[in-house]
Amino acid sequence: MNEQEQKAIMTLVLMAAFADDRNEPNERAEVNRVAESLSKDSAVNVAGIYQDVLLKRATLEDAAAALTTPDVKRLAYELCVGVCDANGAQGSAERAFLERLQKALGFDAGAAATAGTFSSSADALAAAPLAVVSAAEPA
Repeated sequence: MNEQEQKAIMTLVLMAAFADDRNEPNERAEVNRVAESLSKDSAVNVAGIYQDVLLKRATLEDAAAALTTPDVKRLAYELCVGVCDANGAQGSAERAFLERLQKALGFDAGAAATAGTFSSSADALAAAPLAVVSAAEPA
């Protein structure tokens, strides 16, 4: 993955975090995790990307167009789903963002169905209650 693709993915991840107009700690933590992973071996300027997203100088369509391979497109989509699900199940604004992202990435019907299944599975997992540990079980 080249630096342009890393920048595009980070742009999309930040857009996913802002899709519901809320600034939640779990989403910020997930964005930070992605940023650390992407910038580990490159000079991606996360602060500059953050400004571009907040000031609306970056568009979803431009960021998606910078992703050229199916694997990188899928990675970007799945990272965005992870950010949208970081604070629980997706809201309507987040689902709308992910649908728009699917179209911008050019997912055909099969890829869109796979992406939708992934998103639904991730959403169900995010909404699932945590396991309860009984007093008889070690922590």
